[in-house]
Amino acid sequence: MSRSGSELTVSKLRNQLDTVVKDHRPDVVALALSGEFSEDTLECRGRTYLVRRARSVLEFHDHLDQAAGRPLLCLTELDSRELGLDLRCRLHKRRVISVDPWETVKHLFDCRNIESSLLRLGHL
Repeated sequence: MSRSGSELTVSKLRNQLDTVVKDHRPDVVALALSGEFSEDTLECRGRTYLVRRARSVLEFHDHLDQAAGRPLLCLTELDSRELGLDLRCRLHKRRVISVDPWETVKHLFDCRNIESSLLRLGHL
């Protein structure tokens, strides 16, 4: 999770989205992220995702309606349990996804494992 009030950069968000979608082509992805993202769209794996912040379930529904079938990336601090079954069924992996920073590192460097001594170093 990003720190509240921090700015999400295009490269950070793209890397996290790329880690999550891998070879899939989901229409709706929900990432558990705080922080602000100043762009309206994000290119990832040849698709242009609309990027919206969902602070409530109602706002989430609004974003889905406005996307009108275009790929949507919702950044939210909502928990999957707060979303109704109707929303979860439309999400990639049927839930709000928390991105493990170490998974992003593994994806970026195309490696299978992270040295266990590095995992204990939270500041990295």
